[in-house]
Amino acid sequence: MPNLKIWFLAYSGIQILDLTGPFEVFNTANLILDHHQETEKRYELCVVSSQARVVTSSGLEISASVSTTELSDAGLPAPEANLNTLLIPGGAGVPTQRGLSGHMPLTRQHRRE
Repeated sequence: MPNLKIWFLAYSGIQILDLTGPFEVFNTANLILDHHQETEKRYELCVVSSQARVVTSSGLEISASVSTTELSDAGLPAPEANLNTLLIPGGAGVPTQRGLSGHMPLTRQHRRE
């Protein structure tokens, strides 16, 4: 059974807790499944960004686990990435993030019925 791919979009000004909180929830779900030796799907978690290093709203620098070569020109995963969920955490950079408003129509390409 294939894992469920969940990508977190990181950008300058991101609120780090809005990234790490949900990330930890899915990671903990994996740990619980492992502990109970369940054969259910696991969550494959990745932090993606069009930037090599991202500076959060608190000044903490993080790096993405997926390179920009795996992203479309708009900074989103390409449809062939076979992505299940894209999370866009909050932060001061959301309204000013270049092209972020343009991401919403592109996410429809990844939507599954």
